[in-house]
Amino acid sequence: MKKITKFFAVLLITVLSITSTVFAETETTLTDSETIEVAEYLVYNSFAIASEEFVKFSIENNTGFIKEAYQSYLPMIENGKLGAFKSFEGSNIENTKTGYIFQSNMVFAEGKLKVTVKYEKFHQSYASVVDVDFENIDTENKSMLDKMANAAINTLIGMTTVVLVLLLISWLIGLFKFIPILQEKFANKGKKVSATETAIDNAIAQITEKEELADDTELVAVITAAICATTGTSSDGFVVRSIRKARRNK
Repeated sequence: MKKITKFFAVLLITVLSITSTVFAETETTLTDSETIEVAEYLVYNSFAIASEEFVKFSIENNTGFIKEAYQSYLPMIENGKLGAFKSFEGSNIENTKTGYIFQSNMVFAEGKLKVTVKYEKFHQSYASVVDVDFENIDTENKSMLDKMANAAINTLIGMTTVVLVLLLISWLIGLFKFIPILQEKFANKGKKVSATETAIDNAIAQITEKEELADDTELVAVITAAICATTGTSSDGFVVRSIRKARRNK
């Protein structure tokens, strides 16, 4: 079986080599459509229907542009990535000063390849194949789609971050309205304590200065009433043990 495979491989390599020579003997008076047919025949027999085993064998047993062509073709068909060959699509010929260039899309079951075959004139009426190159069209399209998707994701993340930061700043600014309220609360608390202490001191001072209050019981009652009136509490919550005259340094 291996001998038969190698035989066909050698046969196809020979076809490619002979086809190049046939191109060399093909007159340039051929129409573009005829030239396209010949080029498609070359690509179809040498690459489109070639198995992975044949391509590897061709790499090992060729040199020059034929070997390079199979080397660029192998990674694209390994493990049956593209599936079976279907047809050529959009084939065209471009004439140049030194020859002409054939380009076409090779349509497979699972994707497309762009093939480019370059010919150079070595005589006024003859040209030969000098290069065959393959390009994975689907990979390029997917790469572009991936780039666009990544750009869209980055834009979305950036916009979301900006919106969240703006919302945070807005919330912080909204908290500023509570600052005057807190400041007033703390300020009033200190004033209330000071006013209470001052009122008690004044009441005690006024009462102790009255000479008609000789009895401590009456003095205690008056002081107690003053404290209750000032603090707004009942006299049941405390007991006056003693009364002493405060020493004030003037």
